[in-house]
Amino acid sequence: MARVHKLFQAENGEYFNVSSSSQWVQDVEWTDWFDKYESTRYRDWEKLSEFRARYPDKICTHPIDIKVTTMNGSTIPVQVYYKGGHDYRFECRQNDQVHSPCRNYKVQFLCGKPVKPRVTVTVDTNVNSTILHLADSALSWRAGDVIIVASTDYSMYQAEEFTVLPCRACTRNQVKVSGTAKYLHIGEEMD
Repeated sequence: MARVHKLFQAENGEYFNVSSSSQWVQDVEWTDWFDKYESTRYRDWEKLSEFRARYPDKICTHPIDIKVTTMNGSTIPVQVYYKGGHDYRFECRQNDQVHSPCRNYKVQFLCGKPVKPRVTVTVDTNVNSTILHLADSALSWRAGDVIIVASTDYSMYQAEEFTVLPCRACTRNQVKVSGTAKYLHIGEEMD
C-alpha cells in the first residue's frame, strides 16, 4: 500500500489536509460445487487438471483453497499435494485410514478474481483544530480573534486560549478554533 498526504491552505486561510492511499486488491470467491463421477476407491486421488477438463472455464488455474464434502454434505478430510509446480491433486481419506472407502463427493475451489487497483482519497478540514458548539451565536467572531474558554465548573486551572479559524461549514452556533481542547467538558451544552 502506498500513502501520501499534504497540508494545503485555502484562499480564506482555512487549512485542510488531503490524503490518498492506493493498493492492489484481489477479491476471492468460491466456485460452484463440482461432482466427482467415478466410482469410489479405497484411496481416491483427484487431479485439478481432470476437474478443469471436465468443467471447462468454470475453475481457475491456481485455486487458493479446496473444500471437499460427501454428496450428503458431510466434510471429508483432504490433503493437498502439489506436483509439477502448477497442477496438484488432493487425497480423500475417510477417518484418516488408507483402506476405508471414500464416498461419492463434490469439490469446491476458492479462486482469486483479477487483481485491480483501489484508490482512496480523503479531505480533512479539521486539521489541528476543534469545532466548539456554543449556546449563542458566534457570527460576530472573526478569523484571528483570540478567545478564552473556561470549563463548565469555572475552574481557573481548566481555562484555554484559542485562536478562531475560518470555517465555511460552521453554523451560527459553532466556531472553529486552532488546537484541540484538553478538557472534554469544555463546550458541553448545559440542560
